[in-house]
Amino acid sequence: MSNYTKFINFGSQINKQVESPFNSANPITYCLFPTLSSQFTHGSTSSNLLYGTYNPSCELFMAERCATNWDSFCNVYVEKNNDDYFPNNGVINRDSYLLAQTYLKNNKPTVGEMLVRNSVNLRFLHFPTLKGEREPFDPNVANSPMITYYRNNNSGVSLIRPIEDVNNNVHIDKMLENQAVCFDVLARLYLGYLRGEKNTENFKDTKLEKLFLENQNLFNNFVRLARQNNLIQYH
Repeated sequence: MSNYTKFINFGSQINKQVESPFNSANPITYCLFPTLSSQFTHGSTSSNLLYGTYNPSCELFMAERCATNWDSFCNVYVEKNNDDYFPNNGVINRDSYLLAQTYLKNNKPTVGEMLVRNSVNLRFLHFPTLKGEREPFDPNVANSPMITYYRNNNSGVSLIRPIEDVNNNVHIDKMLENQAVCFDVLARLYLGYLRGEKNTENFKDTKLEKLFLENQNLFNNFVRLARQNNLIQYH
């Protein structure tokens, strides 16, 4: 057995302030602004892999972070990252997302808008068959936070998570402010609402139910299309 300490474990002893937004090892300092400053802050080795705010590691990190707690950093990311020519590199359930964007002819969401979709997707839906792998955000940095990568990001079955206080829920608000990019998630919640699935009973008499009732044809047609395309979570 080796007596050497793994780099990631050794790093946890020398870099205990990694969660501070002012610590250069915090992924926030790589991911928040679409500028060249990270190349100066983090050096060429890291910045070549993690260049820009739209690389897979940044998008996955921000989605996990903002799914757990939507805060001012999430708002800044949405506001500042308004480029609309990059793919959704942090997407989970890719086929559903792409089908919804094609269905709505909304093929150019911004990087910031994609964060909203990826965050509410993680917040509201559980994918029991989707297996992720935990890896350091930046393997070149001691104690870099772990993020989850999904090698196969098409989920199959999905279950609706408990959603508290629908009319006063920041993630619901962000989803409703960005309905087009979040449409596949909304459609899954709509289907659960129609079926009376677990964790949808508190949708009644809320702004989410109001949206569903006012757009039944739109949602029904998408669910029908998703079934024709064999997207399991809509069956």
